[in-house]
Amino acid sequence: MLAAGIPRAFAHADYAVAVAGYIIMRVALIAQWLRAAHGETGAGRKAAMTYAGALAVVQAGWVLLLLLPAGAWVWGVGLLIVAELAAPAVAERVQATPWHAEHIADRYGAFTIIVLGESISAATVAVQSALDEKPELGELLPIAFGGLVIVFTAFWVYFATPINEYLRSDRRAFAWGYGHYLIFGSAAAIGAGLEVATEQVTHHSHISDTAGALAVTGPAALYTAAVWLVHVRPFKNGAAQQLVLPVVAVLELAVTFAGHWAVPLAALAGAAGVATALVLASRRTRAARASRSLDEAFDDGRVAEEELSVAATGRRAVEHPPQPGFHRRRGSALSVVTVTGHLPAPRRWGTMGVRGGLS
Repeated sequence: MLAAGIPRAFAHADYAVAVAGYIIMRVALIAQWLRAAHGETGAGRKAAMTYAGALAVVQAGWVLLLLLPAGAWVWGVGLLIVAELAAPAVAERVQATPWHAEHIADRYGAFTIIVLGESISAATVAVQSALDEKPELGELLPIAFGGLVIVFTAFWVYFATPINEYLRSDRRAFAWGYGHYLIFGSAAAIGAGLEVATEQVTHHSHISDTAGALAVTGPAALYTAAVWLVHVRPFKNGAAQQLVLPVVAVLELAVTFAGHWAVPLAALAGAAGVATALVLASRRTRAARASRSLDEAFDDGRVAEEELSVAATGRRAVEHPPQPGFHRRRGSALSVVTVTGHLPAPRRWGTMGVRGGLS
């Protein structure tokens, strides 16, 4: 219902259906937090009640804004968005609630797949509609092929990172979660931009070639930069790995002025970025394996040294350190090896030698 009300809100400034759908969603969410509060005590109960109360207050604000004159939406929407984002942070300060990093990462990843899939679907519908009018395939195919490659590279750069290993604190999780507004928004805009570019080459929209290309390259560059900033950056080591995605974003934006070839060139930049990232990761993997091999060789050397020690002394140095074997006489100490030229015969650790002789 919320989604069904979005076209009305943008086309006619009629927010009633969208707000009604939001109320339905929020009533269920508030009920769940009240249910959680019922089963908790102490700080946990207080945190759950804070969540329920904050959600109810914010939802009441949306209903109140619906009843006010249309001009109130200009300033009211911004305030309520800030309140929406602040409510979880305020509740978590009361008491941190338990959450599962792998599950959260999986849910965000699933939504990313949905949004990218919608982009492919939107582009497919636009291309099918264009083909019905028999356009120039030389202008349409580069956009169709380039758009598909852009979406594939967008998928790869997002899911190449085990982000659940990074989400180990509320501070990181909030920044990562809220940063996905940029990722989701730009991913959805890629599909809309492909529709615009298709309509531009079929002369259904009266915009310039640059504007049609920017509808695709702009969201693609924003998506690449947002994924690097929010999702990928913590896992990159060294300047080379850190610069791959920012450079790709700049290149995707720079090819905007290439006209009809902007979309396939942006796809080529994304694919080159993926290939570069794979090469750098492969080099790092080989370096790590070589380092492990050196460590294993060092450990083997220690084992061989220990075996030689066992052969010479009859005992392992780690378990039973060899007896120094000093001859104590008049305060002097002479090594057994120095005096006799060979190692002493093994004997039990801690026993005393014969008085006046070498021990």
